[in-house]
Amino acid sequence: MKKNKVFKHTLDLVLVLLFVTLLIFTAVVLYIFDQTGSEPTALVYSFFGAITGEAGFCSIIMRGKQKASGSADDSANKPPGNADGSDVKYTDTDLDKGGGT
Repeated sequence: MKKNKVFKHTLDLVLVLLFVTLLIFTAVVLYIFDQTGSEPTALVYSFFGAITGEAGFCSIIMRGKQKASGSADDSANKPPGNADGSDVKYTDTDLDKGGGT
């Protein structure tokens, strides 16, 4: 159990570091643009490719850990209906109000 807690905090730390790195990168690109008058396109493409890949790997790892522990959110696989399993019933007044359930 303690290992999962440490692992979760490690992923949180990685995501915070990605965000901080993104802020620093933005400041550096703005500085380069100010000094040269042109955007470093290759640098931007490669940086965002790496950041997207790292964030994607973090999400894959986290989703795998959630499935392994049985705490994954399976709400996307549930059929539509109320929380108690009954069918959703709409009345004419619900439809007129734009509401439901």
